[in-house]
Amino acid sequence: MMAIGFSKSGLRRSEATQVAAIISPYNADRTSDLRNSMVPCASVEEYSAEIGKLWDHAKQSFLLIGRYLNQAKERLAHGEFLRLVERELPFGRGQAFQLRAVATMVDTGKVLEDELPSSPSIAYELSKLEPLELEEARKQGLLKANTTRAQIRDWRRGKSLSGLSEISEESRHRLKAALMKKIEKLELDLARARDELHHLDAHR
Repeated sequence: MMAIGFSKSGLRRSEATQVAAIISPYNADRTSDLRNSMVPCASVEEYSAEIGKLWDHAKQSFLLIGRYLNQAKERLAHGEFLRLVERELPFGRGQAFQLRAVATMVDTGKVLEDELPSSPSIAYELSKLEPLELEEARKQGLLKANTTRAQIRDWRRGKSLSGLSEISEESRHRLKAALMKKIEKLELDLARARDELHHLDAHR
């Protein structure tokens, strides 16, 4: 497969897509080393260099990138870690958060590496599930390389609708009232934010 490179600006512009895929494959002679070993790092520059090299490799690299990021979070001072994820990597802070969550999910035994979807953003969808939900998703055959984001979201939506059909009419009314109250609060917060923005613009 042909390697496809990403520029920092291009990746930052595509941050809203939440890293749709990690593209190119490993070089055959480095596959085992890249997947199973980590180079000792102690500075932002060293983490940046190693993670930057991994970013252009195959599916398995996003798991190792997440592990590097989790290690960096533990070893670097808070300000240094922020500098790493905000300025020194070929992807944005949002992607870094996703990759860390996926690595944590695997390293805590919630999901096997072989069960990860091939896209880190789709794997991240799994990291948002509770343990019982993950087990149910496993039984439904959703923990596999070719699982799509739509399949996971449709499954979760179906679970939510199924749960709503089983609640009592009284509970339904309480839920509806709570949701309306939440909407009113959000609308009030939005109105206040707009007023503050207008005030700032008026006093420039």
